[in-house]
Amino acid sequence: PRMGATRDALQLAGLMALFACGLQYIRSTPEGEALLESSRRALLGILIPTPTGLNDYVVIPRNSNPDQAQPDAVRKAARTVAREGHEMKCDEEIPAYSSVTSNNIQIFSQSFYKGLEGGEHWWMYRIEFKNIGRQRVQLLARHWVFIDNTGKTVEVKGPGARGLTPKISSGRTFKYESGTPLATSTGSMYGSFQFQVLRLEDGSTPLTPILFSARVGRLALTTDNTPAKVPCGEEASGGRVPLTSVWATDRIIVGVTSSLLPPEEELQLFGTAPHITSADDNSFLLDVQVNNGRDETIFISRIHWHAREIGLDGSESEDELAKRKSPTKEQLLADPDLMDPYYLSRLTTMGVPRGPNQRQMDYPLTSGEAVRFEDKINIASTSAIVEATMEIQIEVGDDEEADTKDSSADAHDASNVGREQSSVPQKPRQKTYFLKIGRFALSKHETTVPDLAENENQDFGLPPWPQKKA
Repeated sequence: PRMGATRDALQLAGLMALFACGLQYIRSTPEGEALLESSRRALLGILIPTPTGLNDYVVIPRNSNPDQAQPDAVRKAARTVAREGHEMKCDEEIPAYSSVTSNNIQIFSQSFYKGLEGGEHWWMYRIEFKNIGRQRVQLLARHWVFIDNTGKTVEVKGPGARGLTPKISSGRTFKYESGTPLATSTGSMYGSFQFQVLRLEDGSTPLTPILFSARVGRLALTTDNTPAKVPCGEEASGGRVPLTSVWATDRIIVGVTSSLLPPEEELQLFGTAPHITSADDNSFLLDVQVNNGRDETIFISRIHWHAREIGLDGSESEDELAKRKSPTKEQLLADPDLMDPYYLSRLTTMGVPRGPNQRQMDYPLTSGEAVRFEDKINIASTSAIVEATMEIQIEVGDDEEADTKDSSADAHDASNVGREQSSVPQKPRQKTYFLKIGRFALSKHETTVPDLAENENQDFGLPPWPQKKA
């Protein structure tokens, strides 16, 4: 019997060693690590029953393409919602409120008419989140779709909500209020929020990022806050670039929305008259918001805006201009005259002054803080597609240096996005990173712009980052 027990113990030890080696081998690849995370979640789902609706979780393998972890990609990976379903009700009269639960996040929304101001109708809307799951999550980004009574659709993307990226534990709630204008007295709105899982049901930290999208049901915008049948609208789909973007790099989120900037407003906001050489020259206002969802302080240095102009020949007739006001991708590729061959680049330097006659320092953004500022781009055409990169500094300790290098997942070699650069740090124990800002459009006609890239997340090629002066 003793010999048999020894043999069984040796067999068990051998099996455990074999299992450990196999587990280590699986963990050595991003795909294997993602498989382990999915298996772990499935086992937890059996042992610890959770509410339904977990089909839309996106598990990001380590060292994977950073585009997979973006709010837009997470939103589009979610289940398609039927336009005639209970969330959209496109063919029905809808009230001025909605309540939808998806991926364990219950979102109640309600609109209130505020009045007419500046020729536009304004509404306030109130949003309340409740985490009915057993995980701790963090709000990263928002996506809103506003539709007026003519069917005109305006999309707005940005970090968090009202400058916050709250961490919401199980059973807790978060509320905020905001507002929106419309040109008509009725309309509708709907949207979604993108989250990242910080703690799993068992209290552990996910091995790789887990993200998901929680939807906001469509609600009416009316002057008397009563139900109405209003258009559903169409958000930008593949092949079109909207006037807004949001991009997240390891919980640093940057949102941008563009709008046409009239000359009198440009003079008022920036103190300089616009440089206009022809009737086709246009100025655009960039509403930029940066949220720091990390645990440490970051320092914003500068942003490099890079616009590829897509314009129309000013000599065309009004009829022809109307026909080609919003050309398709196929029309642009077939007719080179529609596309301006050059790129416009400019830098915006962030920072706050240190004192009289002293150079500026990087703009500090502590954990949980946000900064919102306005910038402008002038182009000699009616529309353009804009890409950008943002230079930041992150303070790290000696024991955190390797982890920080790995955690900047948005790494591209040619475009200098999300990768540590081989430059001398500006401050002790700081590292320099270049973070990508998602592509967005400039349009004089406030319409989406054809996407010339082969896919939605492909960059059209940023030039090398300008070298710092010695």
